[in-house]
Amino acid sequence: MNRSRNKTPRGLALGSAFVVAAVMTVAGAALPAHAATSSVYDSIPVPYSASEASLGFGVTSTAELGQHVELAGSARTLETVSIGFTSWACESGAWNDDCESTAGGMFDLPVTLNVYAALPNSDDDGTPPGEVLATVTKTVSVPFRPAADEEDCQTAGWFVDVVSDECVPGVAFIETFDLASLGVTLPGDVIVSVAFDSAYDPGHSDALNVSLQTDGPSVGTEPDPDNLFWNTSNASYYTDGGAGGVGVFRSDSGWGSTGLMLIQIDASAPDPVTPVVPTLAATGSGVDAAPVGIAGLLLLLGAAALAASIRRRGASH
Repeated sequence: MNRSRNKTPRGLALGSAFVVAAVMTVAGAALPAHAATSSVYDSIPVPYSASEASLGFGVTSTAELGQHVELAGSARTLETVSIGFTSWACESGAWNDDCESTAGGMFDLPVTLNVYAALPNSDDDGTPPGEVLATVTKTVSVPFRPAADEEDCQTAGWFVDVVSDECVPGVAFIETFDLASLGVTLPGDVIVSVAFDSAYDPGHSDALNVSLQTDGPSVGTEPDPDNLFWNTSNASYYTDGGAGGVGVFRSDSGWGSTGLMLIQIDASAPDPVTPVVPTLAATGSGVDAAPVGIAGLLLLLGAAALAASIRRRGASH
């Protein structure tokens, strides 16, 4: 008599158990953590207004200006860099001659943000930066400054700044450059610079300045407050009279307490890894856990193959 038994073959049961064990092993492993972002350098004052000093690229024949900075904390994956600017540009006229601007008016200017490695003697006059670690060019919408306020400001062409309530010649703004997609890991100190063509839009781009301040950074440190990195085509502007090179980006001393660009560098670091504990389904035949990924898939395939092999052996007996 032919008797059939409703019974799970030993091979299939063993294979299923192996699959569950494999999933538990992979799912129980630590999963990648989200990155925590923090400022590792910050010299942008709060509040920030146009009463800060600034360097005009057009009037000083400047092509690039930069700062050597030392980073704080342990986060080193570069995310963003923010730079403080001051715009003296008027929509029509000049800052000191019949300046007129439409409220909210702007002009576009390509600006390049560079991050260089620092050399051991980076703060010596004439020293160039190290290799380029990151660079990005962004079209910046530069605001026009308001028209002159001849009633409240004695200096010709100046106006009252809404932040500082002082008479100033330009409007301050902060521009953020996103470098996260580059995946750059920063060393402990770097040189950050901005570069743009002051002749790109005559009458406008030559009136954009890079802001400077005197109080020092609130996060990180400035190795030499007397130093900036500078590329100007006017030899007489360099402290060494151009002996270290003219029209090249290199270290220049003699800036005194005003030699501090407004820079904020944000970087990320992985959060502490948290293990994921799997949970078996009510039937004990499945696992409710995070996706197992390629390694888990390979284990599953191996388990399935083992189960099939055991079934074949059982069927042959």
